[in-house]
Amino acid sequence: MITCENLEITFYCWKVLTLLFLYLYATNYLNYLIKIVNSSSTASSFSFSYSFVGSNYFTFTRSVPLIRNLGFDISEHLFVSVFFPLNETIIRHPIHEYQMRVSYLFKFFKHPLLIFTTEKGKEILLENHTNIPENFIFSLKFQSPLDFPRIKNNFEKYTYIANLPHYKSSENYAFSGMIGAIWNSKICLLEYVLRNDEFKDTKFIHWLDIGMIKSDEYSNITINQNAQNHENNENENHQKENHENKNKVNKNDENLNSTFTFPNVKRLNKIFSLFPNKMLYSLNVINPNMNFYGNDKLDNVDTIQRYSFIIASYFGGPRDSVRDFVKDYYEIHDILIQNNLFVIREEYVMGVMAYFHPEKCMFLNTKHSNCEKWHSAVGFLANRNICGFENAIFTLEKTQRVIYTKINMLSEWE
Repeated sequence: MITCENLEITFYCWKVLTLLFLYLYATNYLNYLIKIVNSSSTASSFSFSYSFVGSNYFTFTRSVPLIRNLGFDISEHLFVSVFFPLNETIIRHPIHEYQMRVSYLFKFFKHPLLIFTTEKGKEILLENHTNIPENFIFSLKFQSPLDFPRIKNNFEKYTYIANLPHYKSSENYAFSGMIGAIWNSKICLLEYVLRNDEFKDTKFIHWLDIGMIKSDEYSNITINQNAQNHENNENENHQKENHENKNKVNKNDENLNSTFTFPNVKRLNKIFSLFPNKMLYSLNVINPNMNFYGNDKLDNVDTIQRYSFIIASYFGGPRDSVRDFVKDYYEIHDILIQNNLFVIREEYVMGVMAYFHPEKCMFLNTKHSNCEKWHSAVGFLANRNICGFENAIFTLEKTQRVIYTKINMLSEWE
């Protein structure tokens, strides 16, 4: 055995041992500092990337330096998204379509967006992009929707429901058990964010589909052109009701000549200040003055396709409202899935939620937009009303088994 004594280099050995001790001490202290920084509400970045074995900290694929100095503050609003690329024959969209749409997102979206994806997913989304905006943060925490125990436990049931003949013939969307797992993982990811100390001080949490922006039309469209088209498409009564408000919105918009961006945080803050305990959803109906007749009890719901009036590409709200949303979603989902109802599509489950909990909901109406072939909330959440949106929030009222919408006009486009 070689010792310091028999090598007669006692001083050298003690020096090595001292350096080793200092290294171990520094490692432990660095772990301690990172834990403090990552859990602090005043931290200047989402987290450090740290690779020592045994580290359980929530890390991202790249460090985001001094995020507050870049003008982004996650203590107020955080947007969350996901991209799990499919390795099966049934897909929602081809890969090149996701790549095109995410390029529009990079162009227009100007707020922190946390994107959960896989190594392959990140490679797909970033292909042909060298300069990624600093407000886009990629996390490889989850490599599959089946990483969530809840999704994994339900996956066999999702697959069974997806193969039922009457759903195959009645649904227009491409779907499968795995697509259902991905759609339902949205709620699991929101729950993860809620439980993570990194975001414990975030006041508002929003979901945003990665493919939400489907074209580059926002670069070329003008407010006056779209507002005029919008008016021509509405009936006379609706024109008279909203003409004054629309003119006021356009005249008071100080950013008419500015670049189109979203989200408009000031506008979101105003909406949630007026309706502080509600989740904001995207309404998918041509006539917002709907009267919807539903089931008297949740256990009596025999089909959920008829509750199709929500688009789940965007939804969000105050932290406590999102927490209630996750809880309500799980409870309703677990009842519906036992009856082999089409819980694969999360929008249907949300529609059932809205019917049984109307007091927790408010809506923007995507059908009152002249932007995009497929309507979305992008223009409503933007800094400029270039899409001719009706500047209104719809809430729900319920009388016995009938829910109906109530229109709430907003004073300005803030």
